[in-house]
Amino acid sequence: MYYDNPKAKKNDLAELLKQYKKMYRSEPDLKKYSEYAITYHSTAIEGSSLTETEVIELLDIGKPANKKEFADNVHFHFVSIHPFRDGNGRVSRLLMNYILACYNFPMFFVFKENRIKYIDALCEAQETEDVTPFYEFMYKQYIKFFKHEIKEFS
Repeated sequence: MYYDNPKAKKNDLAELLKQYKKMYRSEPDLKKYSEYAITYHSTAIEGSSLTETEVIELLDIGKPANKKEFADNVHFHFVSIHPFRDGNGRVSRLLMNYILACYNFPMFFVFKENRIKYIDALCEAQETEDVTPFYEFMYKQYIKFFKHEIKEFS
């Protein structure tokens, strides 16, 4: 995966994230909202031969090792499914930002001047069935976003 890169890229992101967070004294505590996603009732699927334990084990498989990659993955797959006639990109970016916020990462946007590159990265990833071009694009946008915000508010 793209996010399993050399330490240099991870250090760049970590340093930019640190600078970005210094600019803001407080961040919204969105962890309280994640409590609504916790299930306290049976997770057995009606008509399924899976036990509740097997369902929970399957859900655990989807737990992200890398939060940013998880957010981008949800974004990519939602927009690829394309469930609505309009607004799929906006909803997928909203989901991505919600996930980032839940993990205390700053939310971000795709820069307007990079919209065509964003669509190209999505199409390439969908056509080749390799999400790496999309992950690379989103990673670069995240770095660009941090640099823009740090410059703007420093």
